[in-house]
Amino acid sequence: MDNELRKYVISYLNTVETSPLTFFSIDTGRQKKILNSNRTLWDKIERVLELADMCESHRKNSEGDFIYETSHGAIRSSVDIWRHIILQFPDITIFDVMNCLFENKNKLYGNYCHDVKRLVFSLEDGEYFEDEYPYEEDLELLEDEFGLNFLVWKDI
Repeated sequence: MDNELRKYVISYLNTVETSPLTFFSIDTGRQKKILNSNRTLWDKIERVLELADMCESHRKNSEGDFIYETSHGAIRSSVDIWRHIILQFPDITIFDVMNCLFENKNKLYGNYCHDVKRLVFSLEDGEYFEDEYPYEEDLELLEDEFGLNFLVWKDI
């Protein structure tokens, strides 16, 4: 764990929306849950990415109404994934999610999205990290929204 690196992440989180996100099915309009608590963090992340393909993301405003944030089929950033997870599992940190994403990078597609200015992940869309960045040191070239690079996520 590198506290200096964590300061970059915390600083970024202070500038963006971090309230929990809820999935709503585009077919039924019903709210979708992630998983029960006896699953691993990777299982939870994988479920978030699966639901992201068929569900919209919404957050609650101060009046308790749901506000649309992201369409179905959109690839999601570590912040989006974490915000979905903390709805049911508030003790999981952004750092837990970042580290798990790094540990499972060979099961993911990912790239830096210049539209939302975030490193985004998917189970289906794009190049696997191992194909796009065959050597771990190449991950230093992959910038993220925190002002860091993806390689340092293994130590975050």
